[in-house]
Amino acid sequence: MTLPRPRRIPPELVLGLVVVLGGVSLWQAWDIAGTLRGEARETSRLFGRVVGGLSDDRPGADAETLLELVRAIRLRGIPLIATDSSGRPTASANLPFSAELDDPRVAEYAAELDRINPPITGPGGGLIHFGALPAARRINLLAILQLGLLVTALRLEDDVPESEKKHRLHVVNGHQQQWQRRRNAALVGARDEVLVEAIDGEGRVCGRTPHFRIVHLDGPESLLGQLVSVEITRSAPNSLQGKLSQLTH
Repeated sequence: MTLPRPRRIPPELVLGLVVVLGGVSLWQAWDIAGTLRGEARETSRLFGRVVGGLSDDRPGADAETLLELVRAIRLRGIPLIATDSSGRPTASANLPFSAELDDPRVAEYAAELDRINPPITGPGGGLIHFGALPAARRINLLAILQLGLLVTALRLEDDVPESEKKHRLHVVNGHQQQWQRRRNAALVGARDEVLVEAIDGEGRVCGRTPHFRIVHLDGPESLLGQLVSVEITRSAPNSLQGKLSQLTH
């Protein structure tokens, strides 16, 4: 039994999806970066407030600082549940539902948070169960978007013949060679420093300039590892020829 061949998706549609998903991914990444910068700024502010509260000798300053920290944590949007040593919820913040602490849903949600992050030990042997930052959920969304971008791009069929690919590569290489030939020809007569890196035959060495151009020149093996001053005498598309002017160091 022959299975029907899947219908080909038009390349214009695939390309459109790639552009849309790529744009959304870029926007999400930019926005998440801004959110993380804001988190760093807010954490620094909280640190300064704690240090200031510890050094404040006014009556009730410590309690005022703690209350401000609690308010700041609630504003961060991280779901939190504190439980005592027996597992009974004693405090909560940013739950996705409204409920009293003795509501069974609170204990169930604490177990759900433990699947996201391991709980940490709190005062008196209790535990603090916490979820992810809102930015972390958006990073997961970004990963899904980029996976969709990859899958969509893979559906874009390669309809360019191999002969055309080789022709295009040949044209690009030809333009590159012409550009390099003109660029290197303009260096003839100039002097440059060359770090000698290798033996290039009997009585010949080669090295690179500070701009990573390859230079061949006459010289002994003792020049290996030395920085020398070279006058450029000839040029080729991929390298230069020169003669030793002096040893730099």
